[in-house]
Amino acid sequence: MALCAKGEAASHRGVWHLDSSATDHITSQRSKVTDLMPCESAVETANRESIKVEGKGRVEI
Repeated sequence: MALCAKGEAASHRGVWHLDSSATDHITSQRSKVTDLMPCESAVETANRESIKVEGKGRVEI
């Protein structure tokens, strides 16, 4: 699970969209990520926007 710096829309707070075929799984909710480790990377979105990854870890669902 990657932790990215983009904010989240108020209407989507607490909502998780699961996609088992996704290349990357992303959240802006730092409190949901355990075993968080710094990570210098970026994720390219479908519209080719590059989002900086701030860390990676585990999320229990």
